[in-house]
Amino acid sequence: MKLVLSLIACLLVLGCDRGGSKKKKAEEKPSVAQEMIDGVTGRTAVKQGKKAMETVERVSRQEQEDLDEVLE
Repeated sequence: MKLVLSLIACLLVLGCDRGGSKKKKAEEKPSVAQEMIDGVTGRTAVKQGKKAMETVERVSRQEQEDLDEVLE
């Protein structure tokens, strides 16, 4: 009886996966060393700058489309 209770307690503490729920594959993140290298070399700043430029261009395009629509 103690063995059964011990097993149940272990399963409750550790969790029990019946296979019904599929865990999502964790996103692969760069290592700490890679992040440090990217930061020191400026790659991170360049990526952020490109993303900001794309956002500005997208908003500018949308504003131009809205303006053209109003003027027509």
